[in-house]
Amino acid sequence: MKKNNQSKFKTFISNELTGWKLSEIIWLAIAFSVVLVGSIIKGTTAISLITGLVGVTGIVLSGKGKLSNFVLGFVQCLLTGIVALESSLYMNGLMYLVYFLPMEVIGFVTWKKHINTESQEVIKRKMSWITRFKWIAIIAAATAAFSYIMRLTNNQQPILDSFSAVCNIVAMIIAINRYAEQWWIWLVVNILHVVLWFNDFNASGENIAILLMSCVFLINSVIMLVKWTKEARENEMRR
Repeated sequence: MKKNNQSKFKTFISNELTGWKLSEIIWLAIAFSVVLVGSIIKGTTAISLITGLVGVTGIVLSGKGKLSNFVLGFVQCLLTGIVALESSLYMNGLMYLVYFLPMEVIGFVTWKKHINTESQEVIKRKMSWITRFKWIAIIAAATAAFSYIMRLTNNQQPILDSFSAVCNIVAMIIAINRYAEQWWIWLVVNILHVVLWFNDFNASGENIAILLMSCVFLINSVIMLVKWTKEARENEMRR
């Protein structure tokens, strides 16, 4: 049993290292270095640094379509949630701990059923226009509903806060379902997160690693939007 588990683990690692292009390796190295060097220069807490390094590695693996992104994503969500709560970003912290954490497990199980045996990457797909309009309507309706509730709690930015929360929820659902359109929503989410963590760093002088991680996430969402759209289109043409 132990040997069988070791064999599965070795196979899993081998699959995750398969199919990398030089440009993708360089991007991973740059993303990792930006967080590491920036954090050393500016100074940050150990948990913030680990969160940043795990996060940027995981998001590049996500863009690559590798299963291991959910393993690192689980760790990153746990740590980001803790840091957010410590920084009094309660809504953000609860989002990571209550929603994203279990969704990482669901994502791993779902993607595992749709892996290309040659590239060992998840098979990307794209939405129909009807599906796109459906999700846009869901985001708009949910934002309106949440913002109404937020007004009852004296929230200073009910629409922005609600829009951010809804986009996070929807983006993760679409990501688990392997749609390239997820990266449009992650682009919006990452812009909001950069603003959020910049304000936190500006106020406390801490968590520079998570701010840099958010910046890398933003750049990565643009890169992966192009990559996933292209590959999803190619997969559709092969059908």
